Amino acid sequence: MKLVKQKTAAQLAHQANTDARLDAIEEEVFVTNLTIVKASQAFRDVDATANPANPPQDFIDRAGGDVAEAQKDYRIAIAGWLPAKDAPIGVQNALKIVQNVMKFRNDRRVSREAAAAAPRPLAVQIIMGAPVPKGEGAQAAQVLVVEK
Repeated sequence: MKLVKQKTAAQLAHQANTDARLDAIEEEVFVTNLTIVKASQAFRDVDATANPANPPQDFIDRAGGDVAEAQKDYRIAIAGWLPAKDAPIGVQNALKIVQNVMKFRNDRRVSREAAAAAPRPLAVQIIMGAPVPKGEGAQAAQVLVVEK
């Protein structure tokens, strides 16, 4: 028989706070790396021989007018033309991070759905009295206790 230790309300609140902070960090890492991956997918919009210091106007517009951000995205897009062996490791890492976070989120969703759909155990205790002699006038006493 396995003994299950009950958590106090303070421990549960602390765990919920920790989970919320980890979820926020996960989301921040995911969004940052997804931005890098999306920028690398704009390689088809750039000339591979272009100067990364001078992004075209459409990159500046995509970055909301932020020239520094447009330069970053433009450098990543130009790197999209490089062969895999010469590509910046940061873009490769960003892609792996995005893939793994998406896989983790899917696995977590599937496990929650499976847990919700799984049959829940029902605790049943059967108490039987001493054997009763058979015959006329004999009655069997049995009690069935069901806990939800």
